[in-house]
Amino acid sequence: MKTKIYAGLLILSALFLTGALKAQTVKPGTVIYENDGLTGTTPQGVVFSVAPDGKSGLIVALTDKTTGEGCEWGPDPTSISGVKATVDRNVALADKGGRTNTQKLVSNAQSLEQKGQYAMQKISETELAAGWYIPTVGELRTLHRILPAVNTGLNTVSGARALEAVSYWSSTAYSDNPDTSSGAWSFKMDEDVPFSSDVFSDCHVRLVRAFRLK
Repeated sequence: MKTKIYAGLLILSALFLTGALKAQTVKPGTVIYENDGLTGTTPQGVVFSVAPDGKSGLIVALTDKTTGEGCEWGPDPTSISGVKATVDRNVALADKGGRTNTQKLVSNAQSLEQKGQYAMQKISETELAAGWYIPTVGELRTLHRILPAVNTGLNTVSGARALEAVSYWSSTAYSDNPDTSSGAWSFKMDEDVPFSSDVFSDCHVRLVRAFRLK
């Protein structure tokens, strides 16, 4: 009898644990708080990409880093040493190196006389250290395809701004030259295709970063 009771308790514990684990998963539109938690006092971003484990993925920042019409990607030409560069749309969409791209762009821009004018100058050292970066064009497409859920989540956060039907810069360069570029990939949030834009075009900037539930 005791064996049966013990076995029953083990089954109940397993069911409870399974339910608790399922409860700690996310979906697009979920708000992530400080320390990558599901609750807290300081919202950090909204989930737009979820890994198969349901506990990690990518979040988008609560507001743009730009105002008005946006900003230029960089000077013409822009130094892109170490940045993913391609003129092939499919190759661009497969780019997974947004954080590395951004780090390289920020580093390359340190010698520029202009300050705060370009996309890579809109991200602070603190944000960069915390893992925030300018998304790849492929990540922007992922964001576009789940936009209603993301904007619903953003609209629940005080002070957050929904993503608009405007063009956003990616950190993927449009160039067949590995050192300099006069173009970059952008993505318009009311269309499902990436665009190659001149670096002096005006587009918005919205940062993203990886997360993992604690």
